[in-house]
Amino acid sequence: MDLRRSVDLYCERTDPGLWSEPLNAASNAAFLVAAALILRHARAPEGGAPFDARLLAALVALVGAGSFLFHTFATVWAAWLDVLFILGFIYAFLARFLARVAGWGRVATVGGLAAYWLAAKGLTAPFPPGTLNGSTDYLPPLLALVVLAVWARGRGHAAAARLAADHPKTTFILQHAGMLEDLSDDGREEWRQGMRLLAAQPNVVSKLSGLGTFIHRNDPAHLAWVVRETVALFGAERCMWGSNFPIEKIWTDYGSLVSAIRAAVARDSPAEAPP
Repeated sequence: MDLRRSVDLYCERTDPGLWSEPLNAASNAAFLVAAALILRHARAPEGGAPFDARLLAALVALVGAGSFLFHTFATVWAAWLDVLFILGFIYAFLARFLARVAGWGRVATVGGLAAYWLAAKGLTAPFPPGTLNGSTDYLPPLLALVVLAVWARGRGHAAAARLAADHPKTTFILQHAGMLEDLSDDGREEWRQGMRLLAAQPNVVSKLSGLGTFIHRNDPAHLAWVVRETVALFGAERCMWGSNFPIEKIWTDYGSLVSAIRAAVARDSPAEAPP
C-alpha cells in the first residue's frame, strides 16, 4: 500500500494541494481551544490539573492534530493518523468512564472494552466499505454515549459522590438539589439516599433551583419539603438558591417563586435564613 497516495473524500477538496480544504483544516483549531479550556478549568488551586483532565485534553488535541493533517496532506498515512487518534479518544474515554464512573475493576474494564469492540464490529458490518465516506464508523460511539448517559443517570448520585471523593480539593455544585422527579415514597427515599452520599462529601454544595421544573408547577409544599430535606443534609452554609428562570416562567412568575422559597426557609433559624 502506498501510504503517500492522495485521498479525496470531501467536496471541498478540488485538487491534491495542501490547502485545498481550508475550512476543514482551519476548523480543527477548535479542538486545540477545547483542550486549552479543559486544562484551564480543571486546574486545581495549588496548580496542575487531575490526570483525567490532562488525558482528555491531550486526546482532544491529538484528534485535532490528526484531523488537521488529514485535511491538509490528504494522504493514506494522514488518514490513518486521523482514525488512530479518534479511536484512542473513544477507547480511553470508555475505559476511564468504566473505571471512574461505573467503578469497575481492571479486568471488568478490559472486558467492557472488548465487548464494545465486538459490538462496534457487528453494528458496522452491514454497511459496505466507504459508505458515507466511512462516517458509519461513528455510529457505535454515538450509541455507546447514549447508553452510558442513560446508565449514568440511573446511578447519578453514587457516581457523582465517587467523583467528588476522588477530587477533594474541587468544589462540586449539585444542580436542582439532586433533581427529585419521582414523588412516590420509594422515589423520595431513593433521592434521599443519594443526597446522603453527596452530602457526605464536604466539597459538594447544593443549588436549590429548578425545584418546580420536574413537576411542572410552582408547588410551595413541594419546595418546602425539598428545601427542608436538603438543608438538613448539607447544612445552610452548603446550600444556595437559584431561580432557574426563564424555564420556571413556563408555569409561574418570579414573584410567586420567590415567595414560595421564602416561605420554605421561614422556619430556619435567623442565622441560617437568607436575607
